[in-house]
Amino acid sequence: MTLWKVFPGEDFAYEVDFLERAHVGISFGFARDLREFDSEDDIKQQHDNQPGVLWRFCHELERGDLVAVPLSQHRINVGSITGDYVFREEDPHHIRAIHWHAVDLPDAEFGEELVKSIRSPSTFHRVNVEGGRERVMELSSRWIDLYLKRAQTYFDSGQLDSQELHYKHEMIEGLGRARSALFADDPQWPALVRKALSVQGSPMTWRSGTAIYSWFDSAPDEARDAMRAFWSDDDNDQWDIKRIRRLVERIPESNSFRRSEIGMTLRTVSALLMALGPDHPPFTKTSYELAYQATHRPRPRRGADPGVMYAHALAFLDRLIDRATALSLERPADRLEAQSLIWIMYQDSAQAGQPDEQEDQLEHQPPSLAALADELLLPLEFLETVQRLLDDKRQVIFQGPPGTGKTFVAKRLVEHLAGAAERVRLVQFHPSYAYEDFVQGYRPALDDQGRATFTLRDGPLVELATRALNDPEHDHFLVIDEINRGNLAKILGELYFLLEYRNEAIQLQYSDALFRLPRNLRIIGTMNTADRSIALVDLALRRRFHFVEFHPDTAPIKGLLHRWLSAHAPELLWVAEVVDLANEKLEAREAAVGPSYFMKAGRTEQQVELTWNHNVLPYIEEQLYGEPDRLREFGLDVLRAELKVGADAVDPPVGAGGDDADD
Repeated sequence: MTLWKVFPGEDFAYEVDFLERAHVGISFGFARDLREFDSEDDIKQQHDNQPGVLWRFCHELERGDLVAVPLSQHRINVGSITGDYVFREEDPHHIRAIHWHAVDLPDAEFGEELVKSIRSPSTFHRVNVEGGRERVMELSSRWIDLYLKRAQTYFDSGQLDSQELHYKHEMIEGLGRARSALFADDPQWPALVRKALSVQGSPMTWRSGTAIYSWFDSAPDEARDAMRAFWSDDDNDQWDIKRIRRLVERIPESNSFRRSEIGMTLRTVSALLMALGPDHPPFTKTSYELAYQATHRPRPRRGADPGVMYAHALAFLDRLIDRATALSLERPADRLEAQSLIWIMYQDSAQAGQPDEQEDQLEHQPPSLAALADELLLPLEFLETVQRLLDDKRQVIFQGPPGTGKTFVAKRLVEHLAGAAERVRLVQFHPSYAYEDFVQGYRPALDDQGRATFTLRDGPLVELATRALNDPEHDHFLVIDEINRGNLAKILGELYFLLEYRNEAIQLQYSDALFRLPRNLRIIGTMNTADRSIALVDLALRRRFHFVEFHPDTAPIKGLLHRWLSAHAPELLWVAEVVDLANEKLEAREAAVGPSYFMKAGRTEQQVELTWNHNVLPYIEEQLYGEPDRLREFGLDVLRAELKVGADAVDPPVGAGGDDADD
């Protein structure tokens, strides 16, 4: 087994392509099938650009060989070749299939000499560093092994059995009885399905259950035929993909079942699939995503349908079981145990409100902007637009009502783009904030003899600008929260000039030295449009910033609460409808109710009521100043009654237990 390096194209152009399509490739502008040539010299007669490299890629790279692919953000993907050479018309032309063992590993884990070889300018070569192959093999399973070792406490304590496995085995047995009844033409099979999935902790949410059981009742023959095909005895991953696709196509679309909501769709279908036994565990999207991230395993490709997503999850569970066996661990012993482990670790992480320990160790960043978009439930195109705006003027302001996620998105985006915490700084403007606080000023101090004096100190802007000047290879980011809450002319001073003319220097108010804003210093400000007590920014500053809207009635914030609740608390989806109706009634776009009030994991209906009555209603009351009679229109019960949603209008949740909080 040989260790190779494959570079993902100029400017890392194929980085995402390699990862999502599970292959590596090279091109050198030669669009001919390399199998047509008998030797390196034959290739050279037709194409003199790297004929030896092309020959080795086709004939010397073998199945089972290890491959390291350097990424743009000081990260490396590693995998093993699984397929023979393939030629294709699109670039890169020369392809080998790969199985990714670990992705997004930090350079620092590989060691200086190995990283130097992997990041060398060549496109494809053998990595001949002593011990390099062994180091890559160890890293390819290191994080999944750490994950499993941390997990053993759940098995040893009995917590996993009592909290997860007992009720899931009950569901499997109950669904097995329903399946037997179906194939025996017993008309009670739908009732048995409902009973099996009514236990506390059921992955079948009440909303999805409403859709499935209504289908059973309204189209019994069609549902019977579809479920017979779904519960057939064929048992392999490819058939699982087909059976899931076919069932999803046959379940009628409704407000309770939308095929476009991939995670919720698969969660619903996987609950039914448990009838086939422990090898077909339930699926909750967010818990798997956290596990993929913690173990540095690749996620399903973007746009994957529910069948492919489920097969990917099963392969991950099998990998956990294989590594447990290799580590001489007795558990997890089957897919149900592995899935239950993923779920309980996700629950504990969410309840603690703390990042995963492995993520802390690695200062992990998402492998791509697409991964961040998925995490934030925002369109990839939106984040790409913000990135282009930052590349253009280097300063952007997010503006919109409170609760629309301006600061949260700004922080997550700059953390991703910066790649390291030390390249990010956050400040908040307020009425008492001044030039001396932000840029540079004299501050009280004691001299060497303990006497009171004043010393010139740099503020956060000058500090970060200096750091950026000394680190030209990386972008540095300043987030200014509530930028319009301060006296901007007083705070910014000479920055009005420097923000527009990045290549020029100017003397600061308290210093003789010239100062300039480096081009690799990017700024994102956030601006509240609802508070009448604060001013909007003047035209001079507007000309220096790009402005990005964060309003509940336009993308990307439009529909965000619905997307989040679908993924994390589907039993509370009615809250999104209530917020939309309240905003329609407000008729004040700049003062709309934002979604962030309700985007907290583990919320119950009672907590929603508390938030509405003690956060949202006081805010609405201020917006309706002088119109006290209108406030009654915005009571939570009034809005729910108007929409006919919530507990009074629908059947109670089916199995509103632990799993309902995820996807």
